[in-house]
This record gives sequence, C-alpha cells and structure tokens, in this order.
Amino acid sequence: MHDLLGAILQPSLLVTRLMAIAAGIAILCLFIIALLQPTLRVILFVLGLSVLLCLLLKKESTKITSNQKDFPVHTRHRRKLLLTILMISIKTSVSCSDVVTIKATDEECVQHVKYSTCSINRVTIVTLQPLNQETCLLLKSTDDSTVGLITIRLEGMHFTCQKKIEFFTRDHRFYSDSVQRCRFAGSCSSEACDNTRSIDKISEFSNTANNHIGYCFCTASCA
Repeated sequence: MHDLLGAILQPSLLVTRLMAIAAGIAILCLFIIALLQPTLRVILFVLGLSVLLCLLLKKESTKITSNQKDFPVHTRHRRKLLLTILMISIKTSVSCSDVVTIKATDEECVQHVKYSTCSINRVTIVTLQPLNQETCLLLKSTDDSTVGLITIRLEGMHFTCQKKIEFFTRDHRFYSDSVQRCRFAGSCSSEACDNTRSIDKISEFSNTANNHIGYCFCTASCA
C-alpha cells in the first residue's frame, strides 16, 4: 500500500517541481527584459532608421535611372553641340594682347580687264607689348568687312642712343662754403633756419661766397 502511494505521489511532486522551475525561469526572463528594455529600444530604433534610409536611397536611385533613360538623346545632342562650338571657337580665336583696327579710307585702284588692284596707304602707331606678346592689326574695307589680319610679336628690343645738343652754357667752377655754429651764436638765432632764403648773405660766409651767384640754405643740427 505504501509503495502504491509513493508511486502516485512522485509524478505529482515532479510536476510541481517543473512548474516551480518554469515560473522561476519566466520571472528571471522578465527581470532581464526589464533591465535591457532601453537597449532594446535603441537597437530597434537604429534598425528601423536603417531600413528607412535604404528604402529612400533605393527610391532616389530608381528615379535617377528613369530620368537618364527618358532623356538620353537630348543630353548627347547637347554634348555634341557644345563640342562643335568649342572647336569653332578654338579655330577662329586669336590670342592677341592688343588689337588695332585699320579701316580703309583712301585707296588707289587700278582697273584691269577682269579684275582691279587697290592699294591702301595708312600710317598707324602701334603700342609695343611686352616680349612674346602679340599685337594684331585688323584690316577692314570701306564697307566695314574684315579683309585681313596682321600679327606682330616682339621677340627682342635694342636701344640706340643718339647724341643731341639741347643748349650751351659758359665754362664754370663749383665752390662750396659751409660754417657750423652753436645755437644762438652768431647768425644762428632762434628762427634763423626757418627764415633763411637761398639768396641771403650770411656773415659767417666768405666774400667770395656772398658776392657770387649760388644757393644758400641753413639746417639745424641734432645737438
């Protein structure tokens, strides 16, 4: 009888123990989730933001691809037109630092049987540019149409001096006379240097200096 009761009670005791263990595990899991709840929120937020950015980038790339597929012909046509304009500009442009326009006003023409020959006489003063820079002479006809272009480049410059007589003077000699005086001594009064003129006669100078043509001046010393 005792053996039968033990066999009956053992399964119920095992179930109770399993239920207690399961309850403990559940409580432990809830406690861990409560502790990790802020971290889980951050992780979920980052994952959601990443998914949203991926969707937006995919949408933009799809839009750009569709635009390129819609207008390939126009873009290629514009590129060809731009390259053509650049090539024409390179061929027709002239790298001149200065352009002088010469327009025909007086001309002498000789009439032949099938054609006429005309000569234009014109004098133009051209300003020289620095070395290796070009100056262009643009030739135009009477109807203001371009008939030619002359390019001038200065490769070197040499100066030649020519002697020229401007005026004649008499033969002369230069003499200088100087005197240093202390302040308030002799002619050095308080305002002597401010009032001294170039034609004044100073008593400290010799008669030769005072009686000949010259330039007189006074300067104050530092001491």
